[in-house]
Amino acid sequence: MLNTRLFEGKEYDLVIYNGQAMINKAFRFYTVVECSGEEIDFDFDDFAGAYFRVYNERSGRLIKDFVLTNNGPYLVVNSSVEDATFEDNGYYYYEIGYVRGVYEQALRYGTLKVI
Repeated sequence: MLNTRLFEGKEYDLVIYNGQAMINKAFRFYTVVECSGEEIDFDFDDFAGAYFRVYNERSGRLIKDFVLTNNGPYLVVNSSVEDATFEDNGYYYYEIGYVRGVYEQALRYGTLKVI
């Protein structure tokens, strides 16, 4: 029997400021070993790209798509003020993930509060 353990996306709430550039904001990812509870840095196998997508809370439409870079166990966002400006403050949904070869792997998702 072949056992495969897939990395599941984790839900986290996130808060950002409207109209403020996101420069070198890093998200760290790790895997927890079930037996010992030890944290091991996540290895981005076959890394081809990464994304930070923001969706409208009511309609579910994609409204922002930031490109992320990889630095070890971190995914790093760099966006200008113009890119990080939302029409309205409030609640949105987001998803952070990476492209593994040709497949997208969601790593983090949740409610995004823009203030």
